[in-house]
Amino acid sequence: MLIQVKLVDGMTSEFDVEETTTVFALKERLAEATGLTPEQLGLVFKGAALKDDQTMSSANIKTGGPPLYMVAQLRGGQW
Repeated sequence: MLIQVKLVDGMTSEFDVEETTTVFALKERLAEATGLTPEQLGLVFKGAALKDDQTMSSANIKTGGPPLYMVAQLRGGQW
């Protein structure tokens, strides 16, 4: 199924995933595209943060549904 993910830069990308794909597996694919690690990425769907072990099906994510929103969880550094 095709799902849309709104990236941190405001662009929207489509990903072909299975209903059994986990959130962490999708974060791994997003990490490849963004250069961040999966641990630095969060996904939000309908205002709720998704857990890594959830599947697309268990999170009620479907083709043609609302997009997922990617957030970057970056740690601040010292100057």
